[in-house]
Amino acid sequence: MKKFSVSILSLFFVALMSVPMVWGQLPPVVAAYGREFAKEVLGFQAAYASATNRIPARYERDLEILQNKFQLAGNLDGLLAVQKEIERYKRARAEEADPFELAPEMPESAIVSKPAELRQLQERYIESIKVAANTLKKKLSESGEHLCSQIRASQTALTKAGKIKEAIAMRTAGDQIAAIIESGDISALVGPQGCFTTQAGGRGASSSFASGAGSAANWRLRGTTPFSRNLPRYVSPDVPTELAGSYNASRGVYTISGKCTVWAAHVEDMLCVWNGLAFVWDVPSVDDLATDIRIVSKTLSAGADKGPQLEMAVLGNGQKIKSLSIPITASDEIVRIARDTANPARFALYWPRGKQSETFEVRSGVRLTVLIGAVMHNSGEACDLSFQIGGSSSN
Repeated sequence: MKKFSVSILSLFFVALMSVPMVWGQLPPVVAAYGREFAKEVLGFQAAYASATNRIPARYERDLEILQNKFQLAGNLDGLLAVQKEIERYKRARAEEADPFELAPEMPESAIVSKPAELRQLQERYIESIKVAANTLKKKLSESGEHLCSQIRASQTALTKAGKIKEAIAMRTAGDQIAAIIESGDISALVGPQGCFTTQAGGRGASSSFASGAGSAANWRLRGTTPFSRNLPRYVSPDVPTELAGSYNASRGVYTISGKCTVWAAHVEDMLCVWNGLAFVWDVPSVDDLATDIRIVSKTLSAGADKGPQLEMAVLGNGQKIKSLSIPITASDEIVRIARDTANPARFALYWPRGKQSETFEVRSGVRLTVLIGAVMHNSGEACDLSFQIGGSSSN
């Protein structure tokens, strides 16, 4: 077998490769090895995501400390240079199209020659990303080589036992797995469409972030509920019910409409000023979570705190994991629950046009619930929107 090598760039950005083998016919021992390999890979990728996600906040904090230092020292040139970098970095984070790439690259054009302290912070930022990537690469390489060595050992044992047919099947599987590992794109093994899975039900069926497709056909509609953005748990029977919801099964269209007359209400000892109605679904599996949602609205938001807003949330075991609030500023919108092809445990609530995302991870065994609704803020405001899940068909 070829020596295993991994390219970080290809690992994260190469599309799923074609695999001629019928994966359902994998020798059982290879499938068992693969499940352990997949568990290791998901752990490595989660650690990488955690490490890189901490980098932006640390860099912004260091920039703020340096800015204060220059100000106290009366160093105007240094202060202005740091302020310029703070603004550049904020723009870089806001313009990042991939919700899973939370630590933007440091382009050569952004690296300063002076002040020296700022240059050092930039170099430390670059090194932090490089260290995280190299750590992931090393761990994936070691795990892939271990998987290949296990398959080689099983092939040898089968040959010695005279089980030639089984040994040939083992070698066929091993050669193809080794070729995939050698390519640097292991998504065909452990990605959402990969042959190895840590779940009992076989291959995953959810989308990658790039495709935006999903398995929401398996969602089970529980009904509608009043909720408030202000509540930590969202849902309470005491939230004002001014909006109405309906579902047209033949068209697959959900509608929320009404008018705000109660501008504020005390609910569970909290003053709630963003109240609304939501549809609630139970999601059978993490592999059914990723999907696109198309929203069509006849009433638009006039500003950040005026007009109807879309609210999305993912709950685990009844507790909010992550939510996303979107002002309805266009009559036709797409929002997503996106899945990271590099780390199938990682998702994002994502609004592509607004370049707004909230990332999160889902542990296995968690009971998943999705909430999609609308809220209003000011008395007299109206809401009249409809949406389709996984739907690009016209409304």
